[in-house]
Amino acid sequence: MQETDKLKLRKPEYNEYADVMDLNYNMDILDNAVSDKLGKTEKALDSEKLNGLNMLQFSRSYSLSNGETIPRDVLRTTNIANAYIGMINYGTEDGLPCPHSKIIYMPHNTDGYGTQIAIPYESGNYHGVFYRNATGGNWGAWIELLDTRDRNTILTNDANTCFETGKAYYCVYQQTKNLPLGDNIDDGIIIPYMYIKGQYGFQIYMTWNGASIWWRRVINGNWDGWRCIGGGSWNQEILKDSSQVMRWFRWNHYGTNHVIFDASQGLTPDGKSCNNANPDIGWSATYPTLMGFNGVNTYGLRVDCARWSDGAGSVQGFPFRNNNGKLEVLVGGEWLQVGGRQYTVTRLINTNWNDANRNAIESGHVLFEYNGGSGILRSLFANTDYRKTGAIFNVIIDGITIHYDTGNFYYSSDNLQMSMIKVFTNRSNSFGDDSNKFLAIPNELEFKNSIKITVAGYDIVRQVFGLVQTEK
Repeated sequence: MQETDKLKLRKPEYNEYADVMDLNYNMDILDNAVSDKLGKTEKALDSEKLNGLNMLQFSRSYSLSNGETIPRDVLRTTNIANAYIGMINYGTEDGLPCPHSKIIYMPHNTDGYGTQIAIPYESGNYHGVFYRNATGGNWGAWIELLDTRDRNTILTNDANTCFETGKAYYCVYQQTKNLPLGDNIDDGIIIPYMYIKGQYGFQIYMTWNGASIWWRRVINGNWDGWRCIGGGSWNQEILKDSSQVMRWFRWNHYGTNHVIFDASQGLTPDGKSCNNANPDIGWSATYPTLMGFNGVNTYGLRVDCARWSDGAGSVQGFPFRNNNGKLEVLVGGEWLQVGGRQYTVTRLINTNWNDANRNAIESGHVLFEYNGGSGILRSLFANTDYRKTGAIFNVIIDGITIHYDTGNFYYSSDNLQMSMIKVFTNRSNSFGDDSNKFLAIPNELEFKNSIKITVAGYDIVRQVFGLVQTEK
C-alpha cells in the first residue's frame, strides 16, 4: 500500500490518531497474507478441474507423457474412476492379437464396470479394432468390431485355429493346414461361427482353385471332417464328397436305417465283413431299383457290366450263377449249364497193326487214354477185317463203357441200344481177297473228366485213328 501523510486514522479502541508509518507496515503484512491465500486457492481450483472438470485434458497429457505404457495392474483393474488413454506392449498376454496396442478406457459410474477399446498395431500391420466390457469386477473377452478390409493381410497357417466369429481368414496356397482337399494344397477364405470359442461351432470354407464350398463342426474342441456343400470338378469326387455321398445313399423303402452302398471292399456300412460279389439275399422286385428321373418320367439305368446282358431279353426272369467257373441258369428248380467249353488242345489217336504180318491188335489193348479233365472226342475210325463181325472197341466216357461193333453201338452194362446208325462202309482192298471195313463214329462225344479207348473182345481191329480235343 502506498504511504500518505494526508490521511489521519484513529485506532478504534483509542482516541489518539494512529501513526501512518505503522499502518503502512501492517498493510504490507496483509498484502502478503492475501497473496499467499490466493495462490493456495488457484492450486485448489486446478485440483478440482483435475478431479472432474477437465479430465480429457489430463488424459491427453497422461497418454503422451514421456511415451509411458499403461501398467498391467491398471489395464486389468475394473474400478479406475478416471478415463485414460495410453499404450501397452504386452497385448498378447491379455488376449489381443499382438503385443502393441493403443488403449482407451471409459469408466462407469459404478466400480467394477467399464469399457476398454484396443487398436492393435505391429510392424505396420493393422489388426482391426477390439473392445471389451467389465461386469461385476471382471473383464470380458476382447470382441473384434466388423472388419471390411481385404483378406490378403488376414492370413492363417492352420484352419483349426480360426475361431473368431464372423471374421474372414485367408488360407494361404501351399501353406495352410487342415483344409478339405488336404494340407498345403488350395487357398481360399474361411469364416468361423462359434457358440463357445474353440469348443463348439462351425466353419465355412470357400476354395479358390477347387471352386467349391465346404463346412464342418467343432465339438468339445474336436473338429469333424469337412463336408462339401457344392461345386468342385468331377475328378475331385473321392476327396470332396461327404462320407454319406461317397460311401452310400439312402434306400427309403424300408426306413432310414437302410442304405445302398459299395460292397467292393467286402465291408458293410457298419464295418462288418460281407461278400464283395454276392448279397446274402438275392434281388427281388421289392429291393432297390435304380432309375433316372427328369421331373416327369422315369428312365432306365445301366451300369457298365450290364451291357453284356443287353441281348438276353429271351431269358429275362431266370436267375444265373457262377458255379466254379461255369455259368448256370435256374430252370424249373434245376441249375443247368449255359454255353460250352473252349477245347484248344488237340490230341491225335493213331494205332497201326501190331506186327509186320499185319496181325490184328489184341483184345483189351489200350488205344488212347486221357484223364486230365474235360474234352471232346471229335472223330474215331477203325480199319477192321471184312470177314469178321462183332465188337470192335470200347469207348469209356467218365467211367461208362460203350461197345462199338460193325453195325451198332450200345451200353455194355445192360445192352441198352443207343443207336442203330450203321457206322461202317465197304472199300476195295489191294491185299488179294481180303477187304476192309472202315468204322466211323458219326457223333461227337463230350466228356467231363476222362476218356479211354480199348480193343474189344475180337481180334479184328487192324488200325484205329481219331482226334480228341481237351481244355488243358
